Amino acid sequence: MHMNEMTNSIMEMKKDEVLIYDATAEDAAGILNVKYKTWLSTYPRVAPEHVTKEQIHKEFEDIQHLTNLWEEGLKENNPDKRALVAKHQGEIIGFVTAKRHADRPSAIGTLYVLEEHQGKGIGKKLINETLTWLGAERAPVVLEVVKGNDDTIDFYEKRGFVFARDMPNFQTQSQHVSIPEIEMIRHPAPIR
Repeated sequence: MHMNEMTNSIMEMKKDEVLIYDATAEDAAGILNVKYKTWLSTYPRVAPEHVTKEQIHKEFEDIQHLTNLWEEGLKENNPDKRALVAKHQGEIIGFVTAKRHADRPSAIGTLYVLEEHQGKGIGKKLINETLTWLGAERAPVVLEVVKGNDDTIDFYEKRGFVFARDMPNFQTQSQHVSIPEIEMIRHPAPIR
């Protein structure tokens, strides 16, 4: 391989590189962008009787307020909470949040990856890093997922999660969206 080909090959690798790191307050707007776009591309399709694009637009209407809330949450110095982001070419393309609990199973709060970046192993990297942090090899972990979101349920099942129970509808703070969810649990096991 000539030097030019090697340089081009390295540049290609860097172009495709996805960085995963602990989120900071500066990541709040990018995180909200991922959440908004993922909700738009997912929820009206998997739960059309419960959520419309118009409801989602209304939910994210006061983006500055939502950004402020995320910034405040990310500034907390709570060793039992964690948020990771996945960044590609300077853009946040995915994120995960989690919380450790001493008296009940720890929980994954959210995991979103932009639709155009799904199927590339980004979600797997985010969740595996989070499961490791939560101590999932020795303690159970729970999460909630929208009922009928079969692709996401399948993704979690491949990581060892199983159906635990139906949940009351998830109600957003603004009350614009109400979505039926299920709880899934992952019993202690090696992370795969």
